[in-house]
Amino acid sequence: MPRLGSLYEDTQAACLSPMKCAICDETIENLSESGRQAHYDVHFSESPRPKTSTPASSMPSGFASSSSYTSEIASTSTKPYNSTASTSTKPSLFQIPKTTTPFWTVSYASQRAPPTNYTPNFIPILRRALTKSHAKGTTTRASLCSEGVCHIATEAWDTIYGCGYRNYMMACTALCEQQVIPQYSALLKNEGDSGPGIRAVQELIERAWSEGYDGIGASQLKHKLVGTMKWIGTGELYTAFAYRGIPTRLIDFPQLGTNPEALTRWVSNYFFPPTPTAGNINSTLNGAVPIIQTNKMPLILQHQGHSRTIVGIEINRTGAPNLLVYDPAKRMPAAVRKQCLLSLPIPARSKAIPTYETSASSSDTHKGSKLAFDKQFLNKRQRFADDDEDEERDTKRSRNDGMNGKSSLNSGVEMDHMSVLKIVRVNMSNLKKKDKYQILEFTLDPPLSEEEKASRKVVRSERVL
Repeated sequence: MPRLGSLYEDTQAACLSPMKCAICDETIENLSESGRQAHYDVHFSESPRPKTSTPASSMPSGFASSSSYTSEIASTSTKPYNSTASTSTKPSLFQIPKTTTPFWTVSYASQRAPPTNYTPNFIPILRRALTKSHAKGTTTRASLCSEGVCHIATEAWDTIYGCGYRNYMMACTALCEQQVIPQYSALLKNEGDSGPGIRAVQELIERAWSEGYDGIGASQLKHKLVGTMKWIGTGELYTAFAYRGIPTRLIDFPQLGTNPEALTRWVSNYFFPPTPTAGNINSTLNGAVPIIQTNKMPLILQHQGHSRTIVGIEINRTGAPNLLVYDPAKRMPAAVRKQCLLSLPIPARSKAIPTYETSASSSDTHKGSKLAFDKQFLNKRQRFADDDEDEERDTKRSRNDGMNGKSSLNSGVEMDHMSVLKIVRVNMSNLKKKDKYQILEFTLDPPLSEEEKASRKVVRSERVL
């Protein structure tokens, strides 16, 4: 289920009077905490599909449409809120705005500031935190993806359904900055003047469908995506990248319950270099480095109801792995983001580009989008939608920056390394809460030829058992 955290995790959230439901606009001010919880639960449990059917708008072909694996996962998903189902003529809080935030990567830093829901340059801070953790004996080793990837959080209007789109955009920030295959940048940025964005991705996928890509996924989504709030998964992203000529692979982990290490073992093999062999001095020295910075692309991790971006992996002193992930449903703490921006050119730090939800030109519908609910209700809502115990405990921390007080904002003061690591750590116990996962991998191979693109019109995946 999509998580609502990013809608609320702003320390400057403004109280609305009267308090209204963010979905149906009904007044809930007089409801008790449990009453508000029940009200929201109704929205997110409406119209469950029969388990024998294939849903049209939940998590479509996020688990490769070439097998029964897709419908097996999707049939247990709940139906997301759908704007077309409402008879109200009032604009929905969650409708896609006509003008959205322009796409941004680190290359634009000298020209314009990143939007306020973008956090660049977090990987170097994460690397320093891991180095400190290693020095204290907590972390044995770790490996990180390319530094170019930005964390991109959902905004108020896409908080319910935007995770797949935001993961696509996070991947694009890394793909545009990498230098292994520089042609990728031009392939991704010709999606319109604003570059990769939610509406642009929707249009891209619909064009791919019209040319014969992913017929099963198109049918499941009724051949309509533009302007809707339908979820997309790794299957749709595979199609979007293939249509652009960028090669990817889908990897299925269908039985994590019986083989919980399969996922983390695969991710570890992806990020860590091969085991050093005798006589190869460079490999031996590289293997001795505890914290490795690679030029690998991030991975997109999908499970029932949510997706995140894997930016690395950590092995602790007991040998247990922690995935290091960017969650689009979580805003980066303000203190962390300010520290990240310090390394950008002055123009990028002087004036941030507001996201749509904070723009002065936003409609009245969006002006009150930063809702301030009862604190206990917020935390309960987080737990209802969150898969990660660490994230539950960090909710209060993130509302208060989660760092070492005001001193962490100073360029000369390092942030508490444990607070930094808690932002991204996902341990094995959290991963075991879901039985089936899928990963989208970027292979960094040359752009696809027309023949290779045609061969990817049917979405296929590889299984790891």
